Order: sequence, then C-alpha cells, then structure tokens
Amino acid sequence: MRSIARFGVVSLVIIVVIAFVMATAWSDPRSRSAIWASGAVALVTQLFTFAVARLSAPANVLAGWGLGVLLRLVVLVGWGFVAPRAIGFPLMPAMVALAACLFVTSVVEPIFLKA
Repeated sequence: MRSIARFGVVSLVIIVVIAFVMATAWSDPRSRSAIWASGAVALVTQLFTFAVARLSAPANVLAGWGLGVLLRLVVLVGWGFVAPRAIGFPLMPAMVALAACLFVTSVVEPIFLKA
C-alpha cells in the first residue's frame, strides 16, 4: 500500500508540473481547464492502473502492467471523444495534456513496482 501512496504523490507532482508548463503554452481559460481536467483524469487512471499492476505482482506483474497499458489507451481514446463533445474542451490541449501526463508518469512507474 505504501508504494501506491508514494507513486500517487510522485505522479501528482509530475502532473502539476506538466500542467503548469502546458498552461504557459495555452493561455486561454478553456484550454487551461482542459489541461487541468486532463491531469485529473491522468492521475485517477494512473493510480488505478498502478494498483492493478501492484496487486497482480505476486502472480504476474507483466500481465497486470499490460492490462494497465491497455486501460491507458482506452482512457486516452475515450477522452478524445468525451472532452470536446460532451464537456466542450478544446481537443488539442486536452489530448496533449493527457498523453503527456500518462507518458511521463508511466516512465517512473517501474521504480515503484519494484519497491
């Protein structure tokens, strides 16, 4: 459980940094809202997928991690349909922010899977 909490804190810090950097590139209020909402979606997705990978570690960590990768892809594609149509966010900042947050936090994930 501690590794999930530590991964969550590190992911939150990474996502906040990415969102601040991206908010300088897209300065209009709708784009900033899309960036922060994408960050929130990324954090929830990463925590869930990390928990799945961590809990499946005793049996087969690779299967759990692979399921997490598939779930991230589904969330990314789904967000591409939901963000602009249902919520009204601009597509480009919403998708770039989500993809960046998911990618960077996925890169640090193996460090916490070993712990």
